[in-house]
Amino acid sequence: MHLVHVQLRSNDDRAPLDHAPAHLMAYAEPGDRLEHVSVARHESGRHTLGLFFSSTALADAEHTALRLTLRALRSDAFAGCAVERCEAALVTSPLAY
Repeated sequence: MHLVHVQLRSNDDRAPLDHAPAHLMAYAEPGDRLEHVSVARHESGRHTLGLFFSSTALADAEHTALRLTLRALRSDAFAGCAVERCEAALVTSPLAY
């Protein structure tokens, strides 16, 4: 399972993306292997989507997250939003502490 974060910026200070998980799941195709979507809202007009994929390769999950999000951004549900970042969440190694 891979977690990929997609940071969206709202260009028009629109309401939070309350239904974003359902919309992204609806745009997913079986080959995308999307399992779950979460949304973190930020006061700055930004939203972070957490997309969980069951793909075996992290690079595949990152590419699919971007492709899927760009596909969804063409819909009215995401009007006024743009992708700022799309990448796997990097966790500091426990050996670094």
